[in-house]
Amino acid sequence: DDGNLYRLTGGAVITLQGAQARNQRFIQDANAGILIDDAAGVLGEYNIGDVVENLVGTVNEFNDMVQFVPAVDLGVVVDNDVFPEPITITIPEINAGLQGMLIKVENVTFQGSSGNFIANQNYIFNDESSNSITLRTIFSNLNYIGDPIPSLPQDIIGVHGVHQSTLQITPRSKDDISDTPMEDPLLLVSTSLLSGFSYFEGEGPSDAQSFTVEGI
Repeated sequence: DDGNLYRLTGGAVITLQGAQARNQRFIQDANAGILIDDAAGVLGEYNIGDVVENLVGTVNEFNDMVQFVPAVDLGVVVDNDVFPEPITITIPEINAGLQGMLIKVENVTFQGSSGNFIANQNYIFNDESSNSITLRTIFSNLNYIGDPIPSLPQDIIGVHGVHQSTLQITPRSKDDISDTPMEDPLLLVSTSLLSGFSYFEGEGPSDAQSFTVEGI
């Protein structure tokens, strides 16, 4: 925090907000994102999807997360119902430049016992190489709070955050958490193992036969 006031001159879209004591919300443009930490309640009401200009405040860092602290409420909504596409990325590729932006990680699995999502909790998901990302339920009114934590591999979309060295992701809604599509299995049947029996058309084999099916 250098004490300077900064003004957002271009538009940035609000991607995530909710019920939370510090009135936090996330904004991003095409190049970067940032957490707005509005503990004093300076800003008025905005909706997810609003594009806002003319925000004025200071910039600081808390637990390695860069955040914008509003000083006055001069924001102007210049567009609405704008929903950016997430950046699909692997966990090792996530870097500080993606803080506050929508990202998507694929084929990650919850590491823990079964249960339901609870507000203000951390849930660790690993990829196939045991790289970890933490799903953080920042807001108490997210519509997946109370839903069962999925046990199958998931594709997760959410806003990227950091707490010290921990990589975090916060889905906007239950639509951002989906089962990873399964690839069609390849089945290999050795026809040489199917010889030695006969049957009439429309009827089954005359004798019981055994054969091997291999799948990948």
